[in-house]
Amino acid sequence: ENVAHALSLPDEIWMIIFSYLSHTDVGVLSRVCKRLHSLTSDQLLWANVFLACHGSKKLRAYRLSMHGPYRTWKQCTILELLKGKLTNVEGSLYKKDSDFGISRWVKRKVKLSAKHLQYTLPDPLKGIYVSQKLRNSNYSKNIPFNRIRSVKETESMLYEGIMLYCFEVQERGKGPTRFLPTVTHYFAATDIETAKKWFLLIEEHYIAYK
Repeated sequence: ENVAHALSLPDEIWMIIFSYLSHTDVGVLSRVCKRLHSLTSDQLLWANVFLACHGSKKLRAYRLSMHGPYRTWKQCTILELLKGKLTNVEGSLYKKDSDFGISRWVKRKVKLSAKHLQYTLPDPLKGIYVSQKLRNSNYSKNIPFNRIRSVKETESMLYEGIMLYCFEVQERGKGPTRFLPTVTHYFAATDIETAKKWFLLIEEHYIAYK
C-alpha cells in the first residue's frame, strides 16, 4: 500500500524528491517501474543532475557543442562520467597480421589513451645496421576512437599449440564518404581474463569517445 501510495504522488512532488538524489540513485530508480522510468527521463531533471556533477561551465560547453542537439542530458551525464574513468593503459596482445595472403598472430605492445588505441608495428629496420637514433624510432599504428564502428568478441582458436581468446575492432576507412571499406583489426590473449579485460577497456573508451 505504501508503494502504491508513493507512486500515486504528483509528478511535481517526484521531481522535488529527485532533486535531492545523486545521479546513481536517479539511475537506480529509473529501473524500478515504467512510471519512474518515464519520470526519471525528464530532460530538465538530467540537466540539473549534469549541472551538479560537472558545473555550469561544462553545461554551457555542451549546449554550444555538437553533442547538444543529438544527445539527451542523461546521455551527456553518462558520457562525462565515463570520460572521467578513462585512463592510459599499456600492455601486450596478440595481433593478427596478413602478409601475401598468409595470416599469423604476432605479439604486439598495445596502449590505450583518451583518443585512440595504439599498437606497435614490425620493425622494418630489423636485421639492418642503422644508427641508434633510427633504431630507437617507434613504429606504431593508431586507431582513433571516432573511426571505430564496433568492438566484438569472436570465437577462440588454437594457433600453433596456443589457445587464443579473440576479439575484433572494426575501423571505418578515412575520408568523407560512408562507403569506404571497413578495416577489421583482430586481437587476442592467451587467457580469457586478459582478453575480456582488454575487450571491455577498448569498448569503454570507444563508447565514451563516441
